[in-house]
Amino acid sequence: MVKNIKIIAAPLKLLILIVVFIAPFIFVTYQLVSEINMRIDFTNKESVGIKYNQSIRQLLERVQNHHLFSQMYLLGDDTIKIKREDATNQTSNYIQEIDTIDKQLNPVLKTTDKWTAIFRNWQDLLIQEPTMTPEQSGESHKLITSQIVSLINHVGDTSNLNFDPSLDSYYLIMTLVRHLPRNLESLDQLREFVANRKKTQITIKERAELIIRHNISKSSMVETKRGLELAFGVNSNIRPLIGFHLKESLLNNEIFISLVNQILLNEGAEINLQGQDYITLGNQAIISQYQLYDTIAPILQNLLQLRVNNFQDRRRQVKIFTLMVLAAFVYIFLSLASNQRKRLRAEKNLRQQQEKSEMLLLNVLPQAIYDIWGDTVNVASRMESQGIAGEIQLTGETYNKVRHKYKFKERGIIPVKGKGEILTYLLLGKA
Repeated sequence: MVKNIKIIAAPLKLLILIVVFIAPFIFVTYQLVSEINMRIDFTNKESVGIKYNQSIRQLLERVQNHHLFSQMYLLGDDTIKIKREDATNQTSNYIQEIDTIDKQLNPVLKTTDKWTAIFRNWQDLLIQEPTMTPEQSGESHKLITSQIVSLINHVGDTSNLNFDPSLDSYYLIMTLVRHLPRNLESLDQLREFVANRKKTQITIKERAELIIRHNISKSSMVETKRGLELAFGVNSNIRPLIGFHLKESLLNNEIFISLVNQILLNEGAEINLQGQDYITLGNQAIISQYQLYDTIAPILQNLLQLRVNNFQDRRRQVKIFTLMVLAAFVYIFLSLASNQRKRLRAEKNLRQQQEKSEMLLLNVLPQAIYDIWGDTVNVASRMESQGIAGEIQLTGETYNKVRHKYKFKERGIIPVKGKGEILTYLLLGKA
């Protein structure tokens, strides 16, 4: 029973030993794969945020164009009427498209509340604009523009964009989510200011607003340049792709806000504003910001996709390595188990042979020992007891074995108890 228990316990001990090594390894591997999956999900969510914001960026441009055309039309420029109607239709249609997208992505990005406010304000604008003054139309457009910029920032938070771990992509994200939208909002309001006037004296309130928007636009471009230069330092491959559009946007932005700055420097004086020239410069500044945005967005998407691919490769490598290690463990276990079985089989055979030997010793050898040594001792005892004093008496059998070495004389046949009559000899000396 004890032997059988030992036979069962041996492979069980081996199995426990293997499990002790495998279990921590599997746990660590599971944790590693889970972390990689989390990073993949994190990055994929960022990609969703970029796609959503690209749609919102398109809407922002349409709303700002509509803002410009509405201002010009309400100020008496009837030549812009068709462009204004086209802008209204395009913006309304695009808002319907985004409404569908928002319903799909809201569970991930949590955008419905902010988007609903934009949607309703646009509908209110369409209803009320025929009776609005240029100032009222401007305020409504400013509200929608501000809400769109706020939505872009919100998506940056809910899609993990604002928490990106890589420096190159992080600074690109900050450009798309923070700096460019804020600058576009300021440029639109600066453009609206110059579009509303031909010759006028600037009030204190208007000057204060101009100063705020001027400073926001200037600081936004400073941050944009600084962030992109840092991104170029981390990843030099993106400089050739973005550098040209960055220079164009900086130049056009600087030209426009420098002209606005001239207005600020002429406090209390009448300013002869060539409205169309200012609008053209404002348009160029705004268009260059959108071009920079459209250049950066696909590059950022490619960086994120490359990161996902790298994570997937790493996950694949971890799984392959895990399978190899497990296969090695299984091979070692099977080899040890096979050797254990062979050893146990050899021990079993040895025990069987030992048992047979013990049976032989117990049952056969005692009798054999008695048969071999009993007769010899008995005969020797008889030779001694029935011998002649001072003589050495041998049996005929012993005589025949040593007669060539010694001299003997025949004594004759004597009766021996238990053996009958035996021919004996007496030893005389050496031959």
